[in-house]
Amino acid sequence: KKPILNAMSPVSPSFVHKLCDFDDVTQYQTRLEEQNSLATALSACLDNLAEEVSVCHGLLLLGGGASALAAHVRSLKERKARALDQVNEWSERWEDAQEELLELGGDIVDVEL
Repeated sequence: KKPILNAMSPVSPSFVHKLCDFDDVTQYQTRLEEQNSLATALSACLDNLAEEVSVCHGLLLLGGGASALAAHVRSLKERKARALDQVNEWSERWEDAQEELLELGGDIVDVEL
């Protein structure tokens, strides 16, 4: 597929019009809000990634090398496993509560009849 633009090609007015093809100001504002929201989310991801890189860099250089990094990875996996266990526990509680609610709803319908 041929690229739309390259460094040497001039930008045609019709191309610019296609990029800015909004029916009204509301669509333009919505698009800007979406882009700002995405920029904020990407910035948070970048911050989190920079933090992880910093931790791993510190572990490799200052904290005992690869063994410290491996220990950190193991602890992260254990944290993840505990979090998944909690999610499963809450999911089971949710299902139990839904079943109990359905049973109570059936009892109420039986009483009204």
